[in-house]
Amino acid sequence: MKRTISLVLLLLFLVGLLSCNAQDPEPVVRQDFALATVVKITLRDHGSEELMDQLFARLREIEARMSTSEEGSDIYKLNHAKGEPVEVHEDTYYVIQKAKEYFELTGGFFDPSIGGVVDLWKIGSEDARIPSSDEIKEALTSVDGSQIELLPDQKVRIPQGMMLDLGAIAKGYAADEVANMAREHGVSSAIFDLGGNVLALGNKDGKDFRIGIQEPFSDIQRGVPFAILSLSDATVVTSGDYERFFEEDGKRYHHILDYRTGYPVENDLASVSIITSSSIEADALSTAVYAMGAEKGKAFIESREELEAIFVTRDKRVIVTEGLLENFLLEDSSYYRE
Repeated sequence: MKRTISLVLLLLFLVGLLSCNAQDPEPVVRQDFALATVVKITLRDHGSEELMDQLFARLREIEARMSTSEEGSDIYKLNHAKGEPVEVHEDTYYVIQKAKEYFELTGGFFDPSIGGVVDLWKIGSEDARIPSSDEIKEALTSVDGSQIELLPDQKVRIPQGMMLDLGAIAKGYAADEVANMAREHGVSSAIFDLGGNVLALGNKDGKDFRIGIQEPFSDIQRGVPFAILSLSDATVVTSGDYERFFEEDGKRYHHILDYRTGYPVENDLASVSIITSSSIEADALSTAVYAMGAEKGKAFIESREELEAIFVTRDKRVIVTEGLLENFLLEDSSYYRE
């Protein structure tokens, strides 16, 4: 009996020793183009190429349904329906529903009905241009998120002339979706980077992931962070005037448009990063809060218990909300904390 117990203890010791010495499996990493941006997914456990195929297929499925330019997409059909109701996929219905919620929550600073104005500017394409004031004035007559109707049976109706654009919210939804898929396949540690939308699933060996916050000024190389944020089971989405823009006569015209004027937002912010648990929320609100400016944006964030933010002003002042103070590290000495 004693010999049996000794053998069992020896086996347990050897198993434990092997477990301690065994190396963690190599992460499965893939980088590709989807949702009009470079996407990088890192699965640190339970990853496989087959699962990665499924994740990227899901991203492209969402893109195909919510594209403004792809004929046959739900949004293309809606924008060309001449005021008639259109039945859309449940993905699209849900994202439009959330977009309306954020329109109301932000008092219009997030407005998915601004697609007609976006189409005039074409920022981010080779056809980018400054529209005439008459063109902008005409396009603004169709901008009003309150006029989007969510009908039964997954049908949506928008007024004739209105154009929806879900570009400021679809990536957030997509990040949440692929993270949930990975979690359902047993993944407990991963990073999903959808070009400015970063979602951290779980943590890294019991410690927070370290996420770089993009340097927002154009004269600095892209990909270089000015600060590091420590995160677990959270998402950070950054909006700024450096992502998509063109310059004419020495003036920069960026892609975040003011729903009131039809022109790119002009205020004291270079960028804003929203941190919360939902990437769809962070995506929509990063755009809206950037448009609000530092003072109004900070007040908005502080009114919402689930939200934290990092504001960077044009004079390199950094404002960090209270809940992030212990997780934020400023690395570039040319910035200063307020």
